[in-house]
Amino acid sequence: MSTNLDRNLQIQINEVTTKLRRRQLVESYVTASEIIDLLRKVVSSLKWTSANAVIKIVSEVGAQLSAAQSLQLITDNIVKRVICVIQSTTSDSDYDSDSDPKSLILEELREMLEEISSIHESICKQAPEHIHANEIILTYGKSYTILEFLKQAARKRKFEVVVVEAAPSYSGHEAASLLADAKIETTLITDSAVFAIMSRVNKVIIGTRAIMANGGLIAPAGTHLIAQAAKHFAVPVVVCSSSYKISPLYPHEYDAFTELNSPAPILHFDEANIADKSVEVYNPAYDYVPPELVSLFITEITSCPPSYIYRLIAENYQSKNI
Repeated sequence: MSTNLDRNLQIQINEVTTKLRRRQLVESYVTASEIIDLLRKVVSSLKWTSANAVIKIVSEVGAQLSAAQSLQLITDNIVKRVICVIQSTTSDSDYDSDSDPKSLILEELREMLEEISSIHESICKQAPEHIHANEIILTYGKSYTILEFLKQAARKRKFEVVVVEAAPSYSGHEAASLLADAKIETTLITDSAVFAIMSRVNKVIIGTRAIMANGGLIAPAGTHLIAQAAKHFAVPVVVCSSSYKISPLYPHEYDAFTELNSPAPILHFDEANIADKSVEVYNPAYDYVPPELVSLFITEITSCPPSYIYRLIAENYQSKNI
């Protein structure tokens, strides 16, 4: 790590790194906000010499954060976008030559932080355009964005929601309870019942952990099963996601995006003696969902098919940073 950073800032960087390593930063919005705020402090603490010097230090901090949790693609996305802001701000010929470039960059980062705080609202405003009266909507587990999206649609439409419980976390139980509290007709089903009920479903609406450059998804384990069932019955799969989840990376090796959680929720330690010693228990955290299984993306910027993702990447990243 660069010695140009003061000790207090180094401590803050190490604290965020530890949170990422320990999986204490789970929510995408919280992760993105914390990374932007940290990088803003890094830029603010530096004595301005040149854009390249600042980019070098931001890249070093970003590398440390990304290494703490390699599959937390949001971290890498935010770092790349901050670097893009620095490059575009310092190379913009429109700003006054007497202006302080560091102040301009800090203002851009402040605006980025404010935009992230209102992203969910921008996505949810589009809900009535995509959910129609008396439809049956299937969703998976608990996603704050999806819950707010469905609640927004329920203000103008009456429809039914089928929530898949998402074992072994069973986050779908909480999601179903929250939707029921919002006076939305809700049915909770097991993961194994997805194929049986899919023929009755009008639309699948899910969240995601990351969107890859080809339009594929890195989503909670079990999402691929749902997408395949939806394709079998020609049910459209709609993904609601913030633009900062769009990654410029291509999934050349699908296994590289596989992360295993503790098998304890599936086979508790006390029950291990019951199982044969040759039994291996896997608890994957994520699925890769190919773009051909996705019908539409809804972001705060626009609604688009997977084939349009490359345009959004071009708008948010510079090719030399990818």
